[in-house]
Amino acid sequence: MPELHQQFREAALAVRALLDSDSSPQTHPGFSDAAVQDLAYAALRSWGLAQARLARLAPKAPDPLLMSLLSVAFSCLSRAYRADAVVVDQAVHCARGLGGEPAARFVNAVLRKTLLHPTDAQADEQTPLALWNAPRWWQEKILSQLGHDRAEQVRKAQRAHPPFTLRLLGTELEQREIAHRLGKGAQDLRWLGPQTVIREPACDMAELPGFPEGLVRAQDDSAQRLFGLLGLKAGDQVLDACAAPGGKSFLLAEQAAVDVWALDASKTRLARLSREMQRLSARLAGEVHPAQADLLLDDWPDLVPKEFDHIVLDAPCSGSGVVCRHPEIPWRRSEAQLAGLVRVQAELLQRLWKRLKPGGEFVYIVCSIFEEEAQAQVNHWMDQQPDATPLSSPGLILPALGERDGFFYARFQKAR
Repeated sequence: MPELHQQFREAALAVRALLDSDSSPQTHPGFSDAAVQDLAYAALRSWGLAQARLARLAPKAPDPLLMSLLSVAFSCLSRAYRADAVVVDQAVHCARGLGGEPAARFVNAVLRKTLLHPTDAQADEQTPLALWNAPRWWQEKILSQLGHDRAEQVRKAQRAHPPFTLRLLGTELEQREIAHRLGKGAQDLRWLGPQTVIREPACDMAELPGFPEGLVRAQDDSAQRLFGLLGLKAGDQVLDACAAPGGKSFLLAEQAAVDVWALDASKTRLARLSREMQRLSARLAGEVHPAQADLLLDDWPDLVPKEFDHIVLDAPCSGSGVVCRHPEIPWRRSEAQLAGLVRVQAELLQRLWKRLKPGGEFVYIVCSIFEEEAQAQVNHWMDQQPDATPLSSPGLILPALGERDGFFYARFQKAR
């Protein structure tokens, strides 16, 4: 199959892009190819294995791009993506194009040693680096904060493919009809809630029944827990801070005839929100108003209200709860970066609380399971807010294999 080496090349380039903190899948052209996406994400889920194996087989770390290529090849060998001989041949062909004969010889030697010594190769897969697919500090933080049993739940969930979770909109009759149509041709269709289903296998959203009419959209079950959490009433002004690409804004506008002001610093992500809003608008009770704003600065947009009846802060965070969807996350984070994110969250909490009207409710959300971004952050903030009363909320939601992402929620009411 002469095209496989080219897919290996694009996947290796995509892995490098995703491990670069300034890149995302949407900025890499190879991600228009589903096969390249599959190869790249499988390689990222084998990044720890690649490090463990190369530490054993190579006297020094290879060029980063060759490392990415080998991670692609290792993942293919582990899951029998193609016959072993084909994987080796195509990986060597790709390496030759990337780095000439020395690169080809190196990749050939590593892959053949892997196949010649299967017991050693299996031992590589049992190292903590491979089992967790995360750096040691990441492993230790989860173990120390959650304990062995819950940490194992997280580890297994993080290594798995993410569930394809959908939210159904429209009337109850329309939702039942769409669910029936979604089930056709699916291997599995599981209900998690009145409007939430997991469909397997995943597919292109545009191919789903009801998509053009705005009757279905993708959103993890944990993210959907916002629906109904706030006591919204018609006419309320609601701020969704750090809103793009808009999943929680749409939940708020679905719940009641409110005005949702969806603020975000990213013009690109707001454009995605606006496109999705046009598709869903007929299914929403409220209105969503996108606006660009850096919430850490004082240049508040002129047309946006200065105070709100309710505020939702989906704060920037480590993403430690959504690693199954973004396996590059542990390798892109550092303890210093985590500390910086904690400071940003604290500042946003302070700034936005001032814009909440007396009697209003405030929801703080992170897609993280790290204590310092979750309950410890809230406890520290509460010590400085005598006018904040905690209310019931989902709290810490751990990721579960094939079912949901990890999130944290906290809800407060401001004194009248």
